[in-house]
Order: sequence, then structure tokens, then C-alpha cells
Amino acid sequence: MTLSFSHRRLKYPVAILAFIVTLSVMEFFSYQYRQLHLTQQRNQVMAKASLLRAQIEYEIHTTLNLTMGLVVFVSSTPDFSPEDFNRVAGILHQQAPNIRNIALVKDLEVCQIYPTQGNEAALGLDYRNYPKQLSAIQRAFDAGKTVISGPIDLVQGGRGFISRVPIYTTPDNALWGLASIVIDADIFYQRCGLNNVDSTLTVALRGRDSLGATGDFFYGDPGVFDKDAVFQDIALPVGSWQMAMMPVEGWGQSAGVLLAFRLSGLVLAAVVAILSFALIKSYQRNRKLALHDPLTHLANRRFFNRYLEQSLAVARRNKHHLCLLYLDLNNFKPVNDTYGHKNGDQVLVTIAQRLGETLRQSDLISRIGGDEFVVILSNFTEGNGIDTVVEKLREALATPIDLGSAGSITLDTSIGISRFPDDGLTADQLLKHADIAMYDDKKRLKARVL
Repeated sequence: MTLSFSHRRLKYPVAILAFIVTLSVMEFFSYQYRQLHLTQQRNQVMAKASLLRAQIEYEIHTTLNLTMGLVVFVSSTPDFSPEDFNRVAGILHQQAPNIRNIALVKDLEVCQIYPTQGNEAALGLDYRNYPKQLSAIQRAFDAGKTVISGPIDLVQGGRGFISRVPIYTTPDNALWGLASIVIDADIFYQRCGLNNVDSTLTVALRGRDSLGATGDFFYGDPGVFDKDAVFQDIALPVGSWQMAMMPVEGWGQSAGVLLAFRLSGLVLAAVVAILSFALIKSYQRNRKLALHDPLTHLANRRFFNRYLEQSLAVARRNKHHLCLLYLDLNNFKPVNDTYGHKNGDQVLVTIAQRLGETLRQSDLISRIGGDEFVVILSNFTEGNGIDTVVEKLREALATPIDLGSAGSITLDTSIGISRFPDDGLTADQLLKHADIAMYDDKKRLKARVL
């Protein structure tokens, strides 16, 4: 009788304990879900920010590359006539809709401007009377490169960015003056996609006058920079801008999802296993959305494929040349076997750093396999320039890699080259040709060793 009584009393604490345990487990998974959702949300925003950054860099560098034609014209023909200037500037203005006007500055005065109509106020402008713009001009002279200022209020009205490019005559390399290209800010924002960002996201830019994170805010809500936003640095010829992006409503999720978790936990403990499986699957799916290799921080295959298709479209439209370099580290597997995977990872990171230091900022470097890298050289000129680039890469990558207490290691790199449009018109054709060329190079290197 006493035993029966004890069992009857035991049902209540067990029931209470089961309720508490089930509720605690579901609360634990609810907390994990919130963290996972936040990670997923941040990764999605980071992916969109990375794509927008690439679009902004593409738009600004495409415009700057077009302006180099004017610089070359003035360098080679410093005694040009106004008619010649109008002809060259007109072609450039037609090819780049976001260019508002093009001016040449000599002896710190605007001596030529296109189009003249609507910009009469700027013709003959003496920058000695505008200290802020004079300092920007001096910055371009000191850097010897293109410097982007602004956005600023223009003398002609409206707002725009000003790209200033020093011009040196050939062959004596004497300073002639500079080209000043005004880029309409509103058209630029539209063309690079800033005005078409998902309505659930808010975007802001800072770095006026290419001063990066220390520069003034110039687009969007400046308060975004004081919140837990994701940041992207936008590379410019000299300096950078910084972009911040985050959801308009902030980071988080609806209360309905949490309520569903708790209600499910009160019904069946088995729901915990089902929801856990769904969360893990969602987490794995979310990780695959990342656009960059977590080890080297280079673009991964997904980002590479997207960027290659975009680059080919631009090359076809503008009749530019494009080059692919397919790199494979020879005998990399024994590195992991001999020195361990940690040192093997260090080798890959060092290779990625050397590629970045050797190539241009406008070149895309991606890691598409364990020891395979592919480089996209956009708007690459014809001739033997690619051979020079390849030799520089071989020299940089052949330098011994310090592995600390494990010693140092030297690796050969097989490099395959394919050119658009000579070696292929599609991404698959170019990759296949570069892959074949890489294996031919590998055979050549092996034969040299033998």
C-alpha cells in the first residue's frame, strides 16, 4: 500500500520535470534558432553588400578606364586644336552617360570644356580662387594617379563627383596639366544600383574625397554607421569609400516563429528533433550562400562564375579584351601529408596574399578548388603584356614560404592562359582552354625537372 501511494505521488514531479525539461530544451533551441537566423540574415546582407560593392567598383572603374583615352590623346598631342578636343571628348561623353562634362586644366585654369553649352560658367575658372578644389588638384599631382573628389556642389549647378587625372606629355614625361571629369552623382547612383536596393535594406556611404572610413558621409542615412551594420570598402584608384548596409527594421525575427517553437514543444518532444534537423539543414544551406572562401577570403566559385559572366558581357559590349589565368600548385598534396593541414592552409593563405600583391586591384582573384586559383584580367590590352604578368606571378609564387618551426617550402605553379575572344567566346570555353593550357604547362615543368 505504501508503494502504491509512492508511485501515485511520483507521477506529479515526473510530469512537472518532463514539462520543465521539454520547455527548457525548446527554449535552448529557440535561442539557437535566433542566433542562427541572425547569422543567416547577416550573411544574406553581406552577400548583397558584396554584390553592390562590386557593381559600384565596376561602374566607377569602367568610367575611369574610358577617360584614359582622353589622357592619352592630350599626352601625345599637347598642341591639339579645340575641334580635336571636342571630337575626342564627344566620343567619350557618348560612351559614358554618367559623365556630365569633361574639362582640361592647364596652369590651374580650365582651358577646355565639353559640352560648352550649359557649362559656360566653368570655362576659364581659376582654381586658385577655390582652395578646397585646389587641394584636391594638388593631391592628384602628388599621387600621380586618378583622384576622385566629392560629391560636391558644382559651379554649373547640381552635384557630382570629380575625377582628376594628371596628364604628362610624351616622351619627356613633363606635367602638362590634368583632365577633370565630372560624374553626375544621381546618374551614377542609378547605374550602379544604389537607388534600386531591396526596400527592406538601408544603405549609406561615407568617405567623401576618397577618404574611406574617416571621410564624411555622402549617401543614405548616416546613422547606419553607428549601428551594427555590415561594412564594405569600395576600392578607388587612390583611397576608398566605405559602405554600410543593414535591414531597415534591424536585426531579428518575428515573434510568431518563437511562439511556434514553444507551442510545438508543449505538444510533442519529438518536434524538437524535427525542428533541430530543419535548423541544421537551414544553417548548412545558408553557409553555401557565402560568396567568399573562408580560408583565403578570395572570391569562391559561385562569385567567380557570376563575375566572369558579367565581365564577358561588358567585354562583348565594349569590344574589350579579357584574359583568364588558371593556376594550380604543383605537388601541393605532399605538403599536407608532410607538414600537416595547418601548414598547408598557411601556404594557401600566403599564395592568395602574393596574388593580391602582384595583380591589379581591378583583377578578380578566386579560389575554385583546393589548390586551384583563377584570375580574371578585365580590359586587358593585346600584346605581350600577359606574358609579363605571368612571369611576375611565377617569380612571386616561387619565393620560399616560411612555415615557422617547420622550415620553409618552395612550390612551382602551373599557369594556363586563355584570352577573350581569341580562345573562346563563353565562360565554359575560356575555362576549358585555360585548364588545358595549365596542364600543358604542368607537363612542361615536369619535363624541365627531368
